[in-house]
Amino acid sequence: MNLNVSWRKVGARVLILAGLGMIAYYYGTGVYTFSVQRDLRSQWQESINSPKSVNQGGDETTTPAPDISGSGIFGRLRIPKLDLDVIVLEGTDIITLRRGPGHIKKTAWPSEEGNTAVSGHRTTYGAPFAELDRLEKGDLILLTTLEGDYEYQVTGSGVVRPTNLSVIGQNYKGRLTLTTCDPPGSAVKRLAVWSQKK
Repeated sequence: MNLNVSWRKVGARVLILAGLGMIAYYYGTGVYTFSVQRDLRSQWQESINSPKSVNQGGDETTTPAPDISGSGIFGRLRIPKLDLDVIVLEGTDIITLRRGPGHIKKTAWPSEEGNTAVSGHRTTYGAPFAELDRLEKGDLILLTTLEGDYEYQVTGSGVVRPTNLSVIGQNYKGRLTLTTCDPPGSAVKRLAVWSQKK
């Protein structure tokens, strides 16, 4: 019996099983996030489409919208070039980012003057920011919160270390910063895409 051939067969089988396991993992995380996003989108639409009524004084009022604060919804992010349309949550802890991109706490809201920062996965859990590196200067980014609709144009991008927090600094007026891991599948660095409110 040739031991070299046997070990090669075992090694090949291990690699095949590992590959199948990785595929199942990526697929499974994507299915989970898709399901969560579907539910979040329904909650978001209900809050946006709350019917209006007229009070006794003849003034138009809004029927109380469903409370989406409990779901942690921050808003809706659309990037036409990437065909991306996703609900953004408040916070960037592990559990939140598995549900979708998250607004980095302590950064500005779009209605404020500072830098609004949103982070998301580049691989696994639906990989909403998988193609963030395709964005170029002038590309459009749309962000909607319950406070209103905001349009941004990409102004640039760069790769930084995770410890470099200047990319989400608040000394930028009307900025939206999107961040994700770089390179794909690694957390060694961060890809940041900057855009300016139109």
